[in-house]
This record gives sequence, C-alpha cells and structure tokens, in this order.
Amino acid sequence: MAADKKITSEPDRNFKLIGIATPERDYRLCYMLSEALDWDLVRLPNHEVELKERSLKMSLSVFRGFHQLTHTTFYLFANKNMGELLLPEAGNFDYLLKMEPEYKGTKDLLKKIKQIDAVLAASEITVKTLKNYARLGYEEPVEKPEIEVKRKGK
Repeated sequence: MAADKKITSEPDRNFKLIGIATPERDYRLCYMLSEALDWDLVRLPNHEVELKERSLKMSLSVFRGFHQLTHTTFYLFANKNMGELLLPEAGNFDYLLKMEPEYKGTKDLLKKIKQIDAVLAASEITVKTLKNYARLGYEEPVEKPEIEVKRKGK
C-alpha cells in the first residue's frame, strides 16, 4: 500500500518588512506613524503565536492600516513580549511593519519613518532570509452578525 502523504503549503512570502526600534509604547508609535504618514491605524485583537520549541504561547499587539491607492495592507506587530521575540532574527527591533502585497514605495516610507523623533532606527528586513517568517501570518477575526431569534406566542 502507498503511504499517506501530507500536503503542506509554504506560507506566502509576498510581503515586505520594516523593523522599527523605539522606546515608545505601541499606541504612541501608532499615533506618530499616523501623523507622519497620514494613516489610520486600528488596533486588532492580539496576535497569538505558539512557540513550539518552548511550549509557550505569546500574545502580541497588532495594528492595521490600509493604503487606498496601492491597496496595500500594513500590519504593525510588537516584536517583543516578556523577553520573547516574535522574530528572533530581528531582535534589534521593537516593532515590525509588514506590508502586503509588496509595497513599491518602501524606500520613501522608510525615509519618513526615520524622520519621526522617537524612532531610533528603522530598516528593511529581507523576508527571504527570515527563518521564522511564518510567525507573521495574522488572520483577522471575522465578526459574526448577531441574530435575533423571535419566538411565536405570548
């Protein structure tokens, strides 16, 4: 008999990534990014990542913005929580800005981010070199509409 084969697919690498180093809290950084880039960043439910090598579940803040002209979605992830890192390869950065699909104006965006006073450093991270890039796979929860059930009778 033939052995059962599992079909696995590699997570999509069709995104760009910028690392941001700053001592600011997430909501302050979002405010500064919104001011500098004319974005509306919205807080989403925390990003839950299971670290299999440590049998640990990590919960990180995440924010989303959308650029109408390029149809690019921006996700700002906290990279650090309680001594653990979302991307150990980017340990120098406090936050990760994921742009999907790949954003064409990355250099201009990076220049604007570096001009923010509270940003100590910002740099593009090459996605192809990341070992743990799949940890950036965030699925937004879909809100279910409330259904009202009416009973017949009294």
